[in-house]
Order: sequence, then C-alpha cells, then structure tokens
Amino acid sequence: MDSGMAGKLLIFTIVLMLGAGLYAFIADPALHADEKYHFPQIQIFCNGNLQMLPTIATLPGYHLVSAAIISVFDGCPQQAARAVSFFAGAASIIVAFLIARKLHGEREGLLKMAQFAAFPLLFPLFFLIYTDALSVLFMLTSFYFMLERKPSLSGIAAILGVLVRQGNIFWLIFILLYGYLNEKSEGKKSLARYAGEKWVFIAGIAMLALLAPLIVSSQFAASEREMHPLGYAGLGNIFFLLAIFFFLFLPANIRSILEAINNHDYCKKITLALLLAIFAAYMLTFSNTHPYNHNMFFLHNQILAAMTSSALAKALAFLPIALSLLAISRARLSIPNGKWFYVIAALSLIPAWMIEQRYAIVPLAFFIVLRKPESERSELLTLALFISASIIATAGIIGEKFFP
Repeated sequence: MDSGMAGKLLIFTIVLMLGAGLYAFIADPALHADEKYHFPQIQIFCNGNLQMLPTIATLPGYHLVSAAIISVFDGCPQQAARAVSFFAGAASIIVAFLIARKLHGEREGLLKMAQFAAFPLLFPLFFLIYTDALSVLFMLTSFYFMLERKPSLSGIAAILGVLVRQGNIFWLIFILLYGYLNEKSEGKKSLARYAGEKWVFIAGIAMLALLAPLIVSSQFAASEREMHPLGYAGLGNIFFLLAIFFFLFLPANIRSILEAINNHDYCKKITLALLLAIFAAYMLTFSNTHPYNHNMFFLHNQILAAMTSSALAKALAFLPIALSLLAISRARLSIPNGKWFYVIAALSLIPAWMIEQRYAIVPLAFFIVLRKPESERSELLTLALFISASIIATAGIIGEKFFP
C-alpha cells in the first residue's frame, strides 16, 4: 500500500474511533468514576461560585477552563463538559502529529499520531470529564513550541499544564532541560544566556514556588491530604508502570527483546547485578496499601491485587518488569540525552502513594511520539493492539463493568 493511501486509512480510522466514542459518551447520561467529583466542581464554577469542593485534589485549572467554556450553554450541561475533553483530545492528536512529523517524517508521523490517538490508557479519557486530555494537550503543545524555538509560547503552555495537574511541574522541567540540551548539542548558547531566553519558564517556576504553601494549605488539598501525603516517596507507580508497559507495547517489546537475544547484547544493556538489585528493591518495597487501590471496580486495582496476592505472584510479576527494562534500554528516542526523559518520568511517579496508571499518561504520551519507530510491522501490530484495547476499555466504562 502506498504511503498516501496508508495515511488516509489511518486518518479515517482515527476519525471513526473518535466519532464513535463521542457519540457513545455524549449519549451516555451516567457519570463515571471521578467524573462524579469533577463535574460538580465545574458546575459550581460555571454558576459563578469559586468555592472548591473538598473532593478535588488537583489545581483547579481544568475546572475553570471547562466552566468558562460550558457557561455559554444553559444549565452548564454534562455533555458540554465532556465535549471540552473531546476537543482537547482532538487537538492533542494534531499536536502529537506535528511533533512526530518533525522528528520522524510524514509517514512515521501519521503512524505515531494513530498510535497516540488509540492509546488505550488515554483514548477513553478523550470523552470523559477528566483532567487528562487537557493536561496532555498543554504539555505536548509546550514541547512542540520548544521544538519550534518559541520558548515564550512553550513556557506559557507548560505553566497552564501545571495549573491543570500539578504533577506536570516535572514535565515543565523536562521541556526546559530538553531545550537546553538540544541547543548545547548544537554548540549554542551558555546556560546563563539560555536561562535568559527562557524567562517565561523561570518566572513560572518562581510563581509556582511562591504559590506552593498556599496550594498545600488550601481547602482543595486539605481533604485529600491523608490520601496524597506531601513528601511521600515510593517506587510503587514505577514498578506498576513497568509491569503494564510490557503488555501495552507488546509487539514492539517482543521484537526488541528478540533482537537483543539474537545479537547477544542484552547483557550490555541490563546487567545481572543491576537486575538483581532492582528485583530486591521491588520485593522489599512494592505493596498495595493505599485505600483507593482496594476498589475492585477499577481494572488497575485488580491487576495490582493479583500482583501482590502472594510472594510467588509478586515474584512472577517481576518478569514483565524485567522485560520492560530490557525493551526500554534498547528503545531509541529522537531527543539528545534521552536518558533524562526516563529520569524525569521516574521522578514524576515517586511522590504518589496511590498506584494509578493515569499518573504515567503524560510520560507515556511523550514516549509514543518521541520513540523512533521500529519495523513497520511491529508498529502496525502495536496500533492494532491499542485499537482493540481501547474498544474494550470504552465498552467496559459505558457498560459500567469496569474502569481502567
């Protein structure tokens, strides 16, 4: 199939999936999972009241943006709030394509765009009253503007992303670091000059630092402080992400691992001593203790419960973690000093006690668009896996059978 026809087919598939998802969720009157917390907060803002509900544990950027948009409709309807997520998701797909095309070329960019659009951890959230679609849009937009050497616009988008989800501060730092390392690799600019040109980022970090005490002590953080304790540090989300990463990117991971075995270079990437040290840390620290992780309606909690059901189950669950580490060590990213991406990703997951795959959506979104394509076959198989998993996840949510 020629590249033009393949591109049209990919775009048609994306439009079909988005259209079907939008229709299904707009017609669905039920509020699902955390929508029951986010939508009432949006309605309060929509009605001109700035009171924060005690169930909201994030900065209110998403709720304020959504309320401002849906206030033009009578009654601040639920369907309009879901439409905000849909259009944010659709815009993020376009931005993902622009990034991937610049990094990988037109054909690969279309394939990356399709993978991003169909990614099963994100796709259902394009239609729900959740912060994630807007969060991903702002952070990808920030990265795109940094690629285009427009640091002020990049900084504004990154700050808006942090105001939607405070954990995006790690990705603001990543984008700032990427810009510096990219220009340094080209032999441009000293650190002082670079910092001067990226004054919006610096001002944003300073502003957030000044607001931090207010954020910590404010009403919207107070009620959830016990569930999201300040200063917590743990490896649970890192290990859980590695466990599911192997299956999420199964075709590409299998190809990468088989290549490593055939080339006898797996020991160069992950040494046995390092693997044993990681295994020891996993066995000693990985646990299922957060109250929110005991609700078995959530699929990720079912997986977590199975992983921690016994010492043997826990040890066996390390196999996909080890394979993910090998696959990641061989993955090539289209950015200089790509190891910093993984460092930032790990750091962004450490502060969360509750184990939840949504904490990893931004790094996974970046990984999809930054990872250099493997063989076309494995990339297409990965896309097929994403589409299948997204259909199952969407059906499970609408049918109220489970929530990812």
